[in-house]
Amino acid sequence: MTIYLDIEILDWFQDPEIAKLPRWRQHAALRFGLATTYDENNGWLTWWPDQIKDLWLRICTTPGPIVTWNGDEFDIPYLIVQAVREGITTDPWQQLPPSFDLMALIRRESKRMDVKERWYKLEAIAYANLGRGKIGHGDEAAAWLRSGDPALIAQAADYCRDDVQLVKELHERLLSGLSLICPARPERREYQELRVTLPEQEATVEN
Repeated sequence: MTIYLDIEILDWFQDPEIAKLPRWRQHAALRFGLATTYDENNGWLTWWPDQIKDLWLRICTTPGPIVTWNGDEFDIPYLIVQAVREGITTDPWQQLPPSFDLMALIRRESKRMDVKERWYKLEAIAYANLGRGKIGHGDEAAAWLRSGDPALIAQAADYCRDDVQLVKELHERLLSGLSLICPARPERREYQELRVTLPEQEATVEN
């Protein structure tokens, strides 16, 4: 069973005290704000800082995969660091189900098709494939969470859920046999639109 995940933090990677740290120490320094998950059995759930253990157990008892956007680089290693630091686990990789990162898929397949690895934001891929983008961005969510204002905290939770909804719809598009459109960006010397499919299917280039 698939579980979709997105995590929001209270800090920014560009904060001077965090930017100077190595990556794994950044993950330890960044404060947990909230997370959103979705799976068929439990529906939509929001997880708060005092529920990290519960979040970890929910993810580890779901067969998976854990589907994310940029989860291989952030959400999953961040969650592992938090779980180890809080003494929830000593063997995270043994417990976690497999993961599937849509951003990593696009990076890998674009390099295979176009030689050059392409990095897209979720906003660009959502617009190209779903006709709509994000309702905010991560820095805004961090500011909302840090504000202490219940209305803004609720807005951050809505933003996190909406990101998961976008990832869910993009993943479902792939599962249905459709491709993900990765738009041309001439300003980056990316002159062709790419169409990426699931790994077991052949990805093609749209001229």
